[in-house]
Amino acid sequence: MKHILIASGILAVVLAFCIFSMCFIRSSAAKTLDALTASYEYAFEQNFPSASAALSRAEQAWKQRESYFSAVLAHDEVDQVATDLAQLREYIRVRDMDDFLATAASLMETIRHMRQVELPLSYNIL
Repeated sequence: MKHILIASGILAVVLAFCIFSMCFIRSSAAKTLDALTASYEYAFEQNFPSASAALSRAEQAWKQRESYFSAVLAHDEVDQVATDLAQLREYIRVRDMDDFLATAASLMETIRHMRQVELPLSYNIL
């Protein structure tokens, strides 16, 4: 009986962590995605100061949680987001909107995918 209680307790702790992690990653990534979407829209309208400010918000939102993301997510995706954010910062500095828009669209899709993978759906589990 003692073994069943211990196993049930461990299962409950792991399940609670998984649920917390899913909610935390999805909400944190959503903040980055919202700021990045705003930056994309401003850049599309050629509003460089607003695009830069929104990009700064996206970078800040990402960097606040990057250590947690690195601990629980695939390193390739986390590294790719950091690299793309650095590229976006440079593209906005030199006002290369074609590359900025392409990289931002790719980065937004990567973050959407990261959020989607956290959902407890059959195709994410199998």
